[in-house]
Amino acid sequence: MTANRLAANQRRLTPKGRATRDRIVAVAAQLTFEHGVGSTSLAGAQEAAGVGASQVYRYFGDKQSLVKAVIAYDTDAVLGTVRPRLGSAGQH
Repeated sequence: MTANRLAANQRRLTPKGRATRDRIVAVAAQLTFEHGVGSTSLAGAQEAAGVGASQVYRYFGDKQSLVKAVIAYDTDAVLGTVRPRLGSAGQH
């Protein structure tokens, strides 16, 4: 699946679809943290998230796309923690 097609699919997600995709990404992020990228598989993320293979492939298409989603998820988590501190850093 191409990146453009994946992006288009994400824009059309229902709230339930968004929640499923987010759950897969969160689980994959945890697996990646615990075992590393090389040891984290689509099948492992699928099983841990409690979803079917068709859902994983619908939202991500391949491992590279899932890894990119995990990187974005982790980046958002870090920025969510750091951003409030950055705003007040210049006020000393």
